[in-house]
Amino acid sequence: MFKPSKGALSTSMFRNVLCCASVLFLAVQFLSWRQLNRSQRIVLQPNDTTLHSRSSNDRSPIPRKQERHTNCTVNCTIWQRFRGPPPCVSHVEYSRSTPSGLLYVKLPKAASSTCAGVARRIAHHWGSHGKECHVEAYHARARNKNYRRRIKPKSFLWTVIRNPVKRALSEFFHFKVSREGVQPTEQNIREAVTVGNLQMEYIVPMSTANVQESVDLILQEYDFVGLVERFDESMVMLKLLLNLKAGDVIYLSAKGSNGYDDGAYQNKCIKIQPSFIPPNVQQYLLSEGWRSQAQGDLLLYEAVNRSLDATIEQLGRATFDRALAEHRELRAAAESACADLAIWPCSKDGQRQEASKENCYPGTNDDGCGYPCLDEFVRRRQREAERRREQDRHRAQVEV
Repeated sequence: MFKPSKGALSTSMFRNVLCCASVLFLAVQFLSWRQLNRSQRIVLQPNDTTLHSRSSNDRSPIPRKQERHTNCTVNCTIWQRFRGPPPCVSHVEYSRSTPSGLLYVKLPKAASSTCAGVARRIAHHWGSHGKECHVEAYHARARNKNYRRRIKPKSFLWTVIRNPVKRALSEFFHFKVSREGVQPTEQNIREAVTVGNLQMEYIVPMSTANVQESVDLILQEYDFVGLVERFDESMVMLKLLLNLKAGDVIYLSAKGSNGYDDGAYQNKCIKIQPSFIPPNVQQYLLSEGWRSQAQGDLLLYEAVNRSLDATIEQLGRATFDRALAEHRELRAAAESACADLAIWPCSKDGQRQEASKENCYPGTNDDGCGYPCLDEFVRRRQREAERRREQDRHRAQVEV
């Protein structure tokens, strides 16, 4: 019988050991990868409204490695700068099957007319060679717009959400009380604020199995989500992420509408009644029952709030604060220069103003009202800035 030599046995044993070690190494790597993926998923503990962790990969319009800030390990993501100028496609180029360009999800009673005006302002300013940028900025749920299939490197998907209670109250008093004459009784107000996860369901790009998946999907798919309660910061963040100019995100206060709606309902101006919350409804809003039915919106709001903070830190607090100060100064100056010249759909005495069709963006009721004055205001500021720079250059030459 043939007997292998000792040298052959040693070589064979060495190969077997090496093979086993390789298999063991790959198994450990696989298990580590699975554990990491599990740990990055949103986990909602019973009776807890805190998101404990979330992966924030693939946030950029152009895929690249996500840099995670140390303060963004729980319940947040870091919004990424868009590479290059804002995405611009013409009306002819826009495709509903594969959306691209500027995509704003217009959520009712969440500063939506103001945001739509800003979206249209960006599109108006960033067209080139006679091409007007197409912008999606009408009321419609995200899943109905097919945004799940958008071309990410050629699109920017964003929206702004609001405190769930404030948004629901605003909607009730605007549409039901002011327009339809519904009485703001305690029972009616209680029903009005019990609307479930309306915001989350409105902006999520596709149906999901549960609240956790919906919030996670929104954070993954959107390029930016702002907050009404932090509106100045949200507009500055939008400016920085899209590499815009300060004049691209200014607007006139909705207070210029004189407290009336957009005049579209029954073709007449309706005074909007101020909202309020009865004491018993206040107590109801603190109950576990109300928080449970609004769990998704509460989770989403907290996630966006943290994401805004984390992205500010990532961009640099000093850089952001300078941009915020510039925005507020420019906004105040624009308000002073243009507030009295803007023409809204309804006058101070509640009369329809047809001239508003030339003063608000075409095809809308009250988006970006006063934009002609704002455009001239920005051009004037630019000329003044250039004049000052020229004077500084001349002064420097004289001193030399």
